[in-house]
Amino acid sequence: MGFYSVARFLLILSLAGYATSQEDLLSCRHRCLNVYNNQYPCQCNKECIDYENCCSDYFTEECDKASYDSCENRCKVDYDYSEDCQCTDECDDNDNCCSDFFSLGCPAIQDGVYTSGPTTSPTPTTPPVMSPDSCAGRCGSKYNSTALCQCDTYCLGFNDCCYDVKTRCSNLFPTDAPQTTTPVDLRGTCTDRCGEGLDSYYYCQCNSACLTYDDCCDDYQELCVPINFDELMSELWVADVNRISEQYYSTDYQGYKPDYNDPTDISNDNLFTSFDESYIYDESRTFESFRKLCDNYEPAQGIPEDDTLLDIREVEDFLDIIFETEVINITAQALIDAGEFATVAEFRAKLKEMWFDHYRRNADYDSSGFEHVFCGELKTSSSVNGFHNWIVLYEREKAGELNYHSYANEFEPKQLSAQFSWNGAMKSRSGILLGVSPEFEFAVFTTMWIMQPNSVTAFTVTDGDNSYNFQVQAYVQNGKYVGTCYFIV
Repeated sequence: MGFYSVARFLLILSLAGYATSQEDLLSCRHRCLNVYNNQYPCQCNKECIDYENCCSDYFTEECDKASYDSCENRCKVDYDYSEDCQCTDECDDNDNCCSDFFSLGCPAIQDGVYTSGPTTSPTPTTPPVMSPDSCAGRCGSKYNSTALCQCDTYCLGFNDCCYDVKTRCSNLFPTDAPQTTTPVDLRGTCTDRCGEGLDSYYYCQCNSACLTYDDCCDDYQELCVPINFDELMSELWVADVNRISEQYYSTDYQGYKPDYNDPTDISNDNLFTSFDESYIYDESRTFESFRKLCDNYEPAQGIPEDDTLLDIREVEDFLDIIFETEVINITAQALIDAGEFATVAEFRAKLKEMWFDHYRRNADYDSSGFEHVFCGELKTSSSVNGFHNWIVLYEREKAGELNYHSYANEFEPKQLSAQFSWNGAMKSRSGILLGVSPEFEFAVFTTMWIMQPNSVTAFTVTDGDNSYNFQVQAYVQNGKYVGTCYFIV
């Protein structure tokens, strides 16, 4: 969604009578258990988990613990006819407010000028400290689109100062300094704005959601993303000592078919023509530990997973061995330096949760990030979800479960867009990177999931005189799990 689309969306909400701050639009703050409202791009009720349309802060706002009997974190919900008590501004007239409507300060929160929490009196008797038409408590504050006037050094140039700006904020306008009526327009930059929520006052945005809506400022990557992806991914590529050269495996792409919607099998033979298992699966490498994992999963979506003690042990063994590699250590340090984690142990705990904890796709605990991305899932008897790993493709082709059909694209180094069927179900297009180690894919996907969520990230790997272009798609599931990650080929 570009800037003008967002602005138009906000205007529609405003005309329809809905609140239009960035918190109301993309956040669950004060909206927990709100009835479904298609005017919002994300939802804050328990059904949003099933429909995969929760706002990103649904869990951090603890909406899953909210109650219909209370206005706690619900002061901006819509009227819900199915409930006995309400948290809207009409409830006072209708005499059906929840018991803590006033003590939580809901009237002031709905006015957008008071959000400090419960008061000691059921009905506030003193005005909020900050007023939308005064500079009281607001001198030098950044532009506030919900206020009636402004109290920053640029308001003179934009002619939107509050009446008392010079008396209350005289320190902003020293008498010995010339004042200008032509302020620097910062609405097209991320200067001092990294991580801020959506604000339609600006021409562009500076939070991770801007990658999804394609409305980032030009300097977003430079100012707001603390990792240079070209440099980090090049370092990981060089450090991937477990990457397998074509000396130990070979492939035959055979039939080329750019229309990946066409399911016709135009390849007579297997994709893999040789595979040196004794070398690739040597216990000194990570592949042997990796290939033990996929048989722990129920392939069909809708059937809950049931981990055995052996399954859990195999996951820990796999994490142990990849955390001994330079690839994972480089990744951990980069994310620690970026401020995402405090320790390697914290990083490992998050990696385990995001990849291996089970979550709901069609039924409770029927999926996980690892199963979806690396092993693949049977969405239906005729359709495959995920499945983006070359080792798993080889193993299933060897077992006679997978029939390779064709390829739609190929790029160096060994990037392949493959079409195949698995147990009779179709995977029309799968981006696969041949030869790389499991830890390399974990490192790349995890970094993109954390730093560039719900977006496509392009980067260039440099290896000596060679350079390779990659694109990775990363999606978040239920706010804290890997929905999918894969190379776009």
